[in-house]
Amino acid sequence: MSKTLIIFDTNTFYNKSNDLYYSFCPLQNFSDFLNFLNIKKLRNDYILAIPKMTIKEVIKQKKELIKNKIDDYQKINAFFNIKRTVKQINIEDQLFSYLTQHHIHVLPFPKNLLNIIERAAEKRNPFRKSGENSDAGFKDVILWESILAHRYKVSSIIFFTRDKDFNEALLVPEFHKKFPNKEIIFISQGIDFNNSFQKLKTKLLNDNIYNIAKNLLISKKTEIYEFLFNQYHINPQDILDYKQK
Repeated sequence: MSKTLIIFDTNTFYNKSNDLYYSFCPLQNFSDFLNFLNIKKLRNDYILAIPKMTIKEVIKQKKELIKNKIDDYQKINAFFNIKRTVKQINIEDQLFSYLTQHHIHVLPFPKNLLNIIERAAEKRNPFRKSGENSDAGFKDVILWESILAHRYKVSSIIFFTRDKDFNEALLVPEFHKKFPNKEIIFISQGIDFNNSFQKLKTKLLNDNIYNIAKNLLISKKTEIYEFLFNQYHINPQDILDYKQK
């Protein structure tokens, strides 16, 4: 069975308010999703990927978290006149150790700068005009162009984001123009973030049930055809011809 690539935007993977100083902690919903895949024995059917742009954003947020923690620590030390240094941590090591441990891929930056320049000049989505800033959405563009530049041999892509600026009506046809034999599904949401993760889980379970049933029917095709013909004198081809009508 062909695999599906699931790509997570920053806002569906990480928020510094959920993180700790000495270890990397993604969003609880993301951790729960990994557990869900493992419990349902679905992990090998999917490739999980985090765009390089998201990696950059996560590192930036983590640096802000650490700076705030150190500032608070030093204020407490100064108040109590304590001379103590804070152990430094390597943010990149923390993050990439987590990704490696959970077999999560990094989706590289797009290499074709011309595509981004043309998209900016034409103000094509995900670029958007916001007041005097006509180039709003630059990070979203890098992320989208990363998806278009992917080289994974998969049958479909699921893009999970909380960003409502990705216009599916415009982007899906663009994707199909480049990948006519692949499907792309956007899973985004407004307010109910938990419901979106549940929506993703439900889709994966339904896909898995469908694939199991399909493979079972294929493996038992001869027996099914013989049963229909012998018991009901039905030619399976007649059923297919009726279905097409």
